[in-house]
Amino acid sequence: MFFEKKDGIVYKTVTGNDYCQVARLLCDSFYSATPLSWPLGGPLAPAEVETVFPQLSVIISHRVSILAFDADTKEIVGVRLSVLSDRESRCSPSDPLLDSAELAARYPKHSRLVQLEQHLDIQADCLARYRVSRAMIGRFLAVKESHANRGIGGRLVESSVRLAKVLRIPLVIGTSHNVYSHRIYRSLGFDCIYSVQFRDYTDELDGEKPFAALEDTEHSEAAVFAYRL
Repeated sequence: MFFEKKDGIVYKTVTGNDYCQVARLLCDSFYSATPLSWPLGGPLAPAEVETVFPQLSVIISHRVSILAFDADTKEIVGVRLSVLSDRESRCSPSDPLLDSAELAARYPKHSRLVQLEQHLDIQADCLARYRVSRAMIGRFLAVKESHANRGIGGRLVESSVRLAKVLRIPLVIGTSHNVYSHRIYRSLGFDCIYSVQFRDYTDELDGEKPFAALEDTEHSEAAVFAYRL
């Protein structure tokens, strides 16, 4: 178990008891806030991403996710959800939207994001690139807007690296969809392994460019970052 307190914020390993608050944080501070939702028709509502909730229990069971909560209010204000990827046992969970065309059609907006995530994984191919059999892969990094600009996102990533060292996991990976996360990973010494401009990204399933209509902002690319321990 990871546990640390700094500047009134406690950082600890996510457990099953944290499920409800973490799920709510994902909806409020990740899916509703991602700039990629706008070309798809607006912020993603909880009903549009409900396939992620069963997966959340599996992700938490890997015991390598870190959350941040306010020491006074006990409110969860940030989270980095990670999974273990093992080339031999293939323990990294698959997304049901990749396995079921019916589900992908039912949740088209969320499916677009999942397809982008798979594209990043395939192109980066970090396990082969670094010649390791195991890695900690960060799937979500979110901080409540009320606690932004306090260094919480950076400490969540830093805590993940420290946990990986304790567990002797040789590689920590993070995918990023915004410039703020990009800066965090770079500041902590992560290497950018692969990136793609949102407007140029092509969904291999139908050949469309789902984010071509993205407005001009500083959030212009998705990237994969890696840190070799």
